Amino acid sequence: MLDTDGAHMDPYLVEQAEQDVRGYVRQQYARQAACVCDEPGEGDCLMHPDSDH
Repeated sequence: MLDTDGAHMDPYLVEQAEQDVRGYVRQQYARQAACVCDEPGEGDCLMHPDSDH
């Protein structure tokens, strides 16, 4: 995951993520597991891809 994401991240953030890879992965899973349906500007909700939930 970090190999893919790292190409799009600031070098400082890549360095921080490499120091705590497990923490980075946990953070990314938590972001994907969070419902953002009611938060403007957050994009599509990965938990509820169908807008009629």
